[in-house]
Amino acid sequence: MRLFQVFVPVALLFIPLAAGTAQEAQKEAAAALQLGMDSSRRGDAAKALHALLEAQSLYRRMGDRHGEAVTLRNLGPVYDYLGEKAKAVECYEESLKLLTSLGDKPGEASMLNTLALAYSGQGEQAKALECYQKSLTIQRELKNRDGEVAVLKSIGKVYQDLGDPSKAFHYNEQALQVEWAIPPIPPWTDKASLSFLVVGGNATSQSFGFSNDYTRNWSAASALTFSLAAVRVATRMTTYSATGSSPTSFELSSTETSQVTTADYTANARFAQNLSERVLWFAATGWERNIPAGLDDRTVGSAGMGYWWKKTDRTKVRTDFGLGYTKAVPVVEAPGFQVSYATGNVVVNVEQKLGSTTVFDSNLAWADSLNEESNYLATWHNDLSTTLSRRLALKMGYVMTFNNRPASQAVPIILTGSAPPVVLGHALVELKKLDTLFNLSLVISF
Repeated sequence: MRLFQVFVPVALLFIPLAAGTAQEAQKEAAAALQLGMDSSRRGDAAKALHALLEAQSLYRRMGDRHGEAVTLRNLGPVYDYLGEKAKAVECYEESLKLLTSLGDKPGEASMLNTLALAYSGQGEQAKALECYQKSLTIQRELKNRDGEVAVLKSIGKVYQDLGDPSKAFHYNEQALQVEWAIPPIPPWTDKASLSFLVVGGNATSQSFGFSNDYTRNWSAASALTFSLAAVRVATRMTTYSATGSSPTSFELSSTETSQVTTADYTANARFAQNLSERVLWFAATGWERNIPAGLDDRTVGSAGMGYWWKKTDRTKVRTDFGLGYTKAVPVVEAPGFQVSYATGNVVVNVEQKLGSTTVFDSNLAWADSLNEESNYLATWHNDLSTTLSRRLALKMGYVMTFNNRPASQAVPIILTGSAPPVVLGHALVELKKLDTLFNLSLVISF
């Protein structure tokens, strides 16, 4: 009991002494760390190394893991400056372990980025990508948008260095989407349109049509678009006749006939993949049946490269260049009509936002036969769309198709004055070169 009474007062005397010693050690470590950082900034690597190693030793003895992690992070650049890159990486790896054990998520993410840069500098791109992906996960958990953008751009740069511009573009596109708060591209979209049409040229009529555009997006860099469209007009006519013995005694009869005056069906598919921010490649195929234009069947295929001249949220301008092949089956085959031939293709697409809800889209496609220059086909689509709601839009469009070598129509030659008519043969009449189509559509998006 007497021993306890003596020991306790003596022990209490050492508590202030120990606290003072710990505070002094903390100050000494902080001073050494500051000296090391200042010397590093001045380019005095030897002095910086000595001071930082002293700070690390002090923090380790005190059990201050955070102080040691900060010191190791500052030691890395000094070793790197001295050419000891392996030691620099070791410092970053030790710092990362300490920060992870402390649960310091922002510090861990920052250290992962630093370590990724070190790995990338040593040519270890796989390890760099692994660090960036871990950092990206943390930035998203922390909802740190600026940090997420920076990491996405860094990943894009690694893929650019690896010679993979498609993946580089994918991550840079993601960075832009996050930076500008643009919603991510959905895996698929579908737009169905019910249209009122006015047809001119080889057929003149008013009718309704239907179209559907389906797009499958694998990423911001690649997509497959499949389109269907149909316009069919059947004119129903009633023909009356009367038979009898006099103008006041007769029987009236009627006959109804139906004739298809317009039948235009199209199906198109196009796959495109971005190779970089500006360049893409594509492959496309299409089928069309256009009875008024004298085509029973036309199949086309093409492939080539595209270039984005401008690509912003409000304005997009792209030109595609490619080679293709066309096989056409006319309703009536005239002498000299090219059934199959190779083509050179040019497409210019312009998209311009006119306001918050209105978009103008213009697409000019030119296909010229490589065998005969005069055999070319030009199609110009112009659409003005206004968004009514998240799902509905109103679209007004005008399409002009110019075929410099149109199909022909067989016209019967009637013997003059013959009753009943006597058909002597058929004359081939070249159809009009220009067809037009005006449509007003209600577009439903899914």
